[in-house]
Amino acid sequence: MFSKLRRINNICLFLLISCVATAQSNLPFHFNEYGSSNGLSSVYSTFFLKDSRGFVWISSTEGLNRFDGQRVKVYKNIPTDSTSLYDNNIQSPFFEDNKGDIWFCTAYYLHRYKRATDNFERIWIADNDNQRIPSEFYAFDLDTEGYLWLRIGAWNANPRLYKLNTKKQNANGQYEYHNVSEFNGYRTVRTAIDKKTNSYSIYSYPSKSGFGFTEYIRNNNVNPKLESSYFTDKFKIRAVLTQDSINLWLATDKGLVSFDKKQKTFKIFDKYNSTLIHNLLNAVEWRDDKIIISTEKEGILFFDKKS
Repeated sequence: MFSKLRRINNICLFLLISCVATAQSNLPFHFNEYGSSNGLSSVYSTFFLKDSRGFVWISSTEGLNRFDGQRVKVYKNIPTDSTSLYDNNIQSPFFEDNKGDIWFCTAYYLHRYKRATDNFERIWIADNDNQRIPSEFYAFDLDTEGYLWLRIGAWNANPRLYKLNTKKQNANGQYEYHNVSEFNGYRTVRTAIDKKTNSYSIYSYPSKSGFGFTEYIRNNNVNPKLESSYFTDKFKIRAVLTQDSINLWLATDKGLVSFDKKQKTFKIFDKYNSTLIHNLLNAVEWRDDKIIISTEKEGILFFDKKS
């Protein structure tokens, strides 16, 4: 069942989740909206992280934004400074390691934000001939062992899976990394953790043409193996949430979809009262029983999984 909240943008949606994750569920919420006039390098933002120090990191195509609750600090490429960003287009989620450093990708480099010095380390991956791979980088998971998992290569040109040990560097300061698998050419990558078996599901889906996944399973840090594949063109995906190792929630152009990977079946929830709910923009989990959904026309909706 859907309930409604007024329309806000994705930055406000993220700040909402960050602020109320441990709060009581009393409504209404009160919002402050942040944009370019408040110092953000761009309002087009895809990836967010609230770190252990309370900073909110916000991606953009025009630099990296760090928000402290009052002010925004913007990091950009400085051509004469090798400790600045290599380029300004942030292309992956953010991950914080146990030292408090932040890992993320621009299109052609992996970056580590070094908190102690407030600057960046640029990290490149080499091929078998020790030549830097000049291709698209996308980090999608930092696991409990300290391995950062990356898709490297253009999404339509047979990308590969890599894992990089964020805790181990050789005498030359290079990180230990391994090419662990070829990867299906889907653009977006997600992970799901089955807590009962301590296994990870790595799956991907095309962001424009439909929904599909090629699922890889890894246990105890073993290289992933192909498990299953599926594709449908019945809807287009904006976001994927994992309920457990079998069931997914999909934000789509046809509404909110509950998908069973094992049975390959789905159920569409597309009505708020008597209004059709199409063209969902984003979805995030709120506690165990609710999903907050951003829509194109109906603003923000709360979906109760149990009703």
